Amino acid sequence: ESDTDIRSALVYLLPRALYDSLKDNFMVLVNDDTYSAYEGYVILNVLQDYKVPAAPSVSFKGYFDMGDGSGLQSFADGLGEIVMKNPENPNGSDYIAAFDKSYLDMATIYLKVLEFTSDMTISFSPESTGLSSEPIDGKHYIKIASGASGSIEIKKGSDVIATCALVIY
Repeated sequence: ESDTDIRSALVYLLPRALYDSLKDNFMVLVNDDTYSAYEGYVILNVLQDYKVPAAPSVSFKGYFDMGDGSGLQSFADGLGEIVMKNPENPNGSDYIAAFDKSYLDMATIYLKVLEFTSDMTISFSPESTGLSSEPIDGKHYIKIASGASGSIEIKKGSDVIATCALVIY
């Protein structure tokens, strides 16, 4: 057994006389030096490749709440998406939530944490203010209130799988 190697199996269909002559040394069938003499008897060659499990990932989607009872509304195309990959590390797990301060003067901003699982946690940098984690309709959101600052960290178990820095201009 192996969790990291490619495994293979060969199934042979051998005439009885050949089987009887090899029954004490079947390794000759797969030996690099003698394999070609027996490859005509192979009826099935199974190859099982080990797949590296994908690293846990998470992403965000931006919403706002005007506080008028209309609930969460997705950022419209005109306002643009507020969460983007860190341009300095576009293939990594770093995100930037950048938006105009006037958004927070008008509404509370929420970041929906996509791909959130029960073994994940949301935490904030010690100097963070105006940030909190809120479940809404069974989904996990990060609430960004007026005057918010700091950064967000998503962990799966003890591993940090995403960070999101706030940039309010």
